[in-house]
Amino acid sequence: QAYRYRQMAQMEAMIFSMTPEERRNPDLLNPSRKHRIAKGAGVDIADVNRMVKQFNESRKMMKKRTSRG
Repeated sequence: QAYRYRQMAQMEAMIFSMTPEERRNPDLLNPSRKHRIAKGAGVDIADVNRMVKQFNESRKMMKKRTSRG
């Protein structure tokens, strides 16, 4: 439970460290932007990469679900 809460808090911190434009379009995230986000959120760059990957996978799943219906 505490681990899950910490994960959510880190994800929230990463999102708040992004510019509004980066939130709208995560494809803009180059290595220097990811470094800035990680530093602002107090996490490793690997955590930022993991969050972006999860987001992209979720986006794909939603596209599959909407195109089927």
